Amino acid sequence: MNGAALSSAANSLLKREPPSLVAATGLFFRGLGEVAEVCAVSNVVDCRGGVWGEATAEGAGYPILRSTNMRGARVDVRDPAWCDVPNSQAEMCSLQSGDVLVTKASGSSDLVGKAALFVHPGNDLSYLFSNFVLRLRPKPNIVLPEYLAWFLRSPQSLLWRFEAQQNAVGLRNLQTKGFLAQSLPVPDLKVQAAVVSYLDAVEQGSDGLDEITLPPPLHEQRRIVARIEELAGKVEEARGLRRQADKEADAVFASAMNGIWSRQSEWSSRPIREVARAVSGQVDPRFEPYASLPHINGEAMESGTCRLLSYRLAKDDGVTSGKYHFLPGAILYSKIRPYLRKAVEVPVEGVCSADVYAFEWIDPEVRPRFFMYSLVAPGYTEFANRVAGRTRMPKINQDQMFGYRLPYPPMPEQDRIVCYLDGLQAKANALKRLQAETTKELNALLPSVLDKAFRGEL
Repeated sequence: MNGAALSSAANSLLKREPPSLVAATGLFFRGLGEVAEVCAVSNVVDCRGGVWGEATAEGAGYPILRSTNMRGARVDVRDPAWCDVPNSQAEMCSLQSGDVLVTKASGSSDLVGKAALFVHPGNDLSYLFSNFVLRLRPKPNIVLPEYLAWFLRSPQSLLWRFEAQQNAVGLRNLQTKGFLAQSLPVPDLKVQAAVVSYLDAVEQGSDGLDEITLPPPLHEQRRIVARIEELAGKVEEARGLRRQADKEADAVFASAMNGIWSRQSEWSSRPIREVARAVSGQVDPRFEPYASLPHINGEAMESGTCRLLSYRLAKDDGVTSGKYHFLPGAILYSKIRPYLRKAVEVPVEGVCSADVYAFEWIDPEVRPRFFMYSLVAPGYTEFANRVAGRTRMPKINQDQMFGYRLPYPPMPEQDRIVCYLDGLQAKANALKRLQAETTKELNALLPSVLDKAFRGEL
């Protein structure tokens, strides 16, 4: 396998494995492939498909493990399916410690070929495996089960897995013949045991890595893995600092809002319905005059901004009602969680979805942006949380919302407050944009280092 192909597989594996493990498995199995005997996986395992039967009550029939029980490196025997299976089939599909289970089919290509080691929990149950799972039973004195399981979590096996998939009935199915044909380096059992001990220690974050004896061909790989693990730690530390900076920026803005609205008892108040007219959206707006306008939903809204690229165009089916249309400068408010309590000013003309109210002005004594900040201020936020309730999709009743009395200071003070909060929001957004750019750079760093490692350039 060339370095470019291995690098590509390794970067895909980073989605679910820590960088140190991706580096260790990829580099170790490549190094072993250059010095040890190499054979097809099919030559060192006995392979069998699983079984299924009529569902029974828990404790009746046989417990059958499915791909959903493969939650980590080892098979989780909790919550099996219980089925009635003939004893003859059960005997052939019974699992024993050291068996490796492989997912044969899934709606996600990322899960096809996922492997996990089975260790019997020591009770008196005979565990079976489902027909969507493949059982690999390593041949004694040739390959250790733990060694095989680690190989099937490596970038080498990931690449083979994608090559061995085919589309069928909406699922991703494993081509067993191609999967079992992949090349497995098979050193002597002592070396296999050392590799297993090392990879186990890497996964567990053990401090005893230096005490594990590895063969000379893996010494350089071990050094590279240590450097990558160190780098991964620094990257995660930087990510933590970025997340903390985001939280602090939000906390500063929230503190400013709390301070300003702590004086609201000094201001006069008006019901929302006397200040603004609300345009209520629908689930899928379709009307001819506005068919080319942006369709804005709650997902497009962020604190103080509206992501233009998240707009969806309304469809044209000849309906002529303009009921859901709003003009530039409207204040949009999300009335349904998970976007509840988001309010933004939209600079364009558009239409809104059913989870959004668009407010337009009927009171010249209230600044639109002050109204926007009022909708996310502490007083109204507490009210919205209270009346929305705790249902799965909580929403604010229109009569309750429009009857709420928002406090308004004199217009000069409104202007000062808006100017201050706009400036604070702009600084927070600028910081978040900078942090987002930093995140992109951090996310690209480890794949770049792994690419150099697998190309032999590190």
